[in-house]
Amino acid sequence: MVWVHSGLYHAIPGFRPTQITETVPEIVVADFRRLFGALGKLSRDYRIPMTLMIFPDRLQILYGGSKFTMQKTIAELGEEAGLDVYDPTAVLLRYPDKKALYIPDWHYTVIGNKIIFADLLKHFEQMKAQQTTGLQTSP
Repeated sequence: MVWVHSGLYHAIPGFRPTQITETVPEIVVADFRRLFGALGKLSRDYRIPMTLMIFPDRLQILYGGSKFTMQKTIAELGEEAGLDVYDPTAVLLRYPDKKALYIPDWHYTVIGNKIIFADLLKHFEQMKAQQTTGLQTSP
């Protein structure tokens, strides 16, 4: 929201939030590129690792059929900026009772949060192991 309130973003007349998960307008890509570029620079300048967390839309998980265009775009832009990227989509899609992941207002349930948190910890452990063995360099 800081990005929006800063006035650095570009507004899109007629924007429909329901379409953003599958069609990412170039102007939105440009906004994310600027935002992630600034975060990546700060991460490098101050040697503070940052992880960009991407969350799929609940409808993408519950009903399938998504190409996850928004998530893929954000991940590519984050990596381009030198940020670590975490996306729990795969672990959520593997869970057999997808409705158990969400409460009625569409936030995650305790189960959903536990699944994501456990997977995030695994992600950080893998990152640490890669850094220890020299397979990955810090941003």
